[in-house]
Amino acid sequence: MLKQKYQKIIMVLLLCLSILLIVAGCSSDSVQKSNSTAAYAVTDSQGHKLYFKEKPQRIISMSISTDEILIDLVPSSRIAAFSRLVDDPGISNIVERAQSVGSRVDGQSSEAIMALHPDLILIPDFVKPEVIQSLRDMNLQVYVYKTPKSMEDVRQCIRFLGEAVGEKERGDMMVTAMDEHLKKVQ
Repeated sequence: MLKQKYQKIIMVLLLCLSILLIVAGCSSDSVQKSNSTAAYAVTDSQGHKLYFKEKPQRIISMSISTDEILIDLVPSSRIAAFSRLVDDPGISNIVERAQSVGSRVDGQSSEAIMALHPDLILIPDFVKPEVIQSLRDMNLQVYVYKTPKSMEDVRQCIRFLGEAVGEKERGDMMVTAMDEHLKKVQ
């Protein structure tokens, strides 16, 4: 009787293990398939790889610096929300232009961000890791960029953000225009 009880326990454990292996195998196949059908992929500053089948159409910017870059990278119809600081004329250079995008986010409520149905969130590396992880845990595409500390960092940031939103050429053009403007100023 004791032997039969152990046999049942072993059979149940083997059945659970088999189901677990099948499920794990299926999910890894689906991830590989989604990655292989991606139109493009980018890696953020934290090493997370994001895959896109098409250019993001509902982008959320979580920082004033990204707001000001994003508005020149993509049409406002592709922007779901800007940071709340975009409306402050003491900080923002795009107050009037930003009015074409109706929503604002402050990064405090993951649920409010989720309600906007973003297909890409651009977020600086100074945001608390638990906020970033919370957004990733909701299966949102979160691109964390390194906060620029030099002019070369600014150039790189614009290029990286251009790649993330599917506008690499536009990002390169922005950097070229910025450099030409800086030459004139000097």
